[in-house]
Amino acid sequence: MRLRADEVDISPVELDREHGAIDTPHLPVVRASTPVVGPDGRPFGIVVIDIDLRGPFARVRENARPGGAVYIVNSNGDYLVHPDPAREFGFQLGAPSRLQDRFSDAGRHAGSWQGGAAGGSGA
Repeated sequence: MRLRADEVDISPVELDREHGAIDTPHLPVVRASTPVVGPDGRPFGIVVIDIDLRGPFARVRENARPGGAVYIVNSNGDYLVHPDPAREFGFQLGAPSRLQDRFSDAGRHAGSWQGGAAGGSGA
């Protein structure tokens, strides 16, 4: 509600929650939020759109080169997509698994990441 009428907030990628609990099956989402203002220019509500990332993540996996692996990490190096699905979203599931835990050089760069993708094999 602190946003101006022309602003949109984009959340970090996370697992969807309902009533404080992580949904099962897991649903990776990103949220876009913006205030709704009345004729007087004052905010009276908010619109939140949950964007389901299962499809985009599946397409990323499908497009891995033969014999290769695809990883997507957040700005902290936490796996969002990993060849072993048990390592995905560990930061929310009580079993953190991060890129820099496997690749020691990644830890030096994690703080400067803007989020995004990292590719390779062996993590």
